[in-house]
Amino acid sequence: MLLIVVLLVGCRQPGGERPEIEQVRPPLREFSVLLEGMPETLSARLWQAPTSFPLQFSTYVPADMTVSVSEVGASLELIAAFGGVRSERARVEISVLSESARPEEVVEDLAWTFGGLEAPARHAWAEREYVFVGNYLGWLALAEHEGRWFYILVRYPPEYADGMAPRVALVLEQWRWRDGEPLGLRDEEE
Repeated sequence: MLLIVVLLVGCRQPGGERPEIEQVRPPLREFSVLLEGMPETLSARLWQAPTSFPLQFSTYVPADMTVSVSEVGASLELIAAFGGVRSERARVEISVLSESARPEEVVEDLAWTFGGLEAPARHAWAEREYVFVGNYLGWLALAEHEGRWFYILVRYPPEYADGMAPRVALVLEQWRWRDGEPLGLRDEEE
C-alpha cells in the first residue's frame, strides 16, 4: 500500500499536470535556528492559506509572529511580535497581483517607494529581486506560480535583523504548495 502512495506522489496526469495531494503536516513543530548568533529552538505553527486565497500553500510561522489576511483576500501579512510586543515595522507581505497588473511595474514602483536597489536573485523561485538598506533592511521578490504573479516584501529596522531574517527564512523554507512542492521549485526546473 505504501508503495502505491509513493508512486502516486511521483506520477503526473496526462498533459503533465500533477494530481492534487494534500500534505499531512503536524499543527505545531519546533525548529533549530540561529537567533542573534545563538542556536535556539523556535516553536512554529502550521498556517494554511484560506480556500479564498488565490495561491494555495501552507508554511510554518514562528509562534512570535502574527498572520493576517486582507479582507479582499489577495494579500497577507506576517508581523513580528517578539517578546509578545507586536511591531508593525517588522513585517512580511505576500501579495497576489490582479490578472490585469503588470508585474514588473508593480515591483519597480514598490522598490522605488521603499528605496530598493535591483539585485541578482538570491532565491531560485524569484524572477526579480530588490534589496533595501538604510532605515529599513529587507528585500522584495517577484515570482509566478501556476500563472499567478505575486510578490514577497520583507522589511524591518536594522535592530531586528538578527531575529527577523532567520524567522523569514524558516517561513520560506517550510513553504509548500498544495501539491507538496516547495516554494523554491520553479516550473522550468521540474
